[in-house]
Parts: sequence; structure tokens; C-alpha cells
Amino acid sequence: MMNEPLAASASYFVASVCLSLTNKAVFSRSDFDFPLSVLASQALVTVALLLLSSETRLGPAVRFEPKLARKMLPITLLFAAMLCTSSKALRHCSVPVITIFKNLSVVAITGYERLVYSDRSSVGVLLSLLCMIAGSVMHPNPNPNPNPNPNPNPSP
Repeated sequence: MMNEPLAASASYFVASVCLSLTNKAVFSRSDFDFPLSVLASQALVTVALLLLSSETRLGPAVRFEPKLARKMLPITLLFAAMLCTSSKALRHCSVPVITIFKNLSVVAITGYERLVYSDRSSVGVLLSLLCMIAGSVMHPNPNPNPNPNPNPNPSP
């Protein structure tokens, strides 16, 4: 049987890749200009899956806490704005560039949670965030060959 952290990581990976590629395909169409409807439907499916897992006891019971909702409202609004702008940017940017911004938003959210909740992050989380930042810094040069001449044997 698969352990819980591995199953959670694999589920997140599959969902993230599927959403990124689907959104890229949908939002890249020049005649499509309804990003909020797609994002709202994805959010509703997420809520439905959470409620289903709660009802079938596959996951913990989901309770709405107004105090927590008020506390998380600023970061939630910023996250929603990031989703809307990234859906517009998908029309013009590559998936790797959007992935960099999504990863950096995770870093920002972790920092916000540290400020609001005074949560201490584990060494594993900090190392993961460091890997995300390092990957974002290394991305600008996807071609490891620094030779600007694409044709190594030019004809005279």
C-alpha cells in the first residue's frame, strides 16, 4: 500500500499538470475570453471532490470556519487575482514560465502564513521552497550551449 505523503504528492502532481496543460490549451485559443468561468468551474469541482471525500470518509471532514475565512481573505484574493492574470498570460507565455510564477506564489503564500499564523516551516518545506526558487533562477537559460551560432559548420 502506498504511503500517504507519496499519494498526496502524486495526486498533486497529476492534478497540477492536467490543469496547467488543459488551461494552456483552452486559454491559448484567440476566440476564448472567459477565464473566470473556467476558474470558477474548476473551483466548484474542487469543492465537490472535497465534500465527496468527506462524505465517503476518504478524507477529513470539511468544515467552514468564518474566522479562518476572514483571516485568509487577503491571500485568497491575491491568489484569485494571480489565477486570473495567469490565465490571460497563458495565451502569450509558455507553460514553464507560468509554472515559475505558480511556484513563486507558493513561496509567497508560505511567507504569508508565517506572518499571519507564526507557523514554523519544517526543514523539508524550506528545502522545497529553496528548490523552487533555484529552479526559477536557473530557468532563464534553457539552452546549456552558450554558442550563439546555431550553425556550427557555416558554408563559405
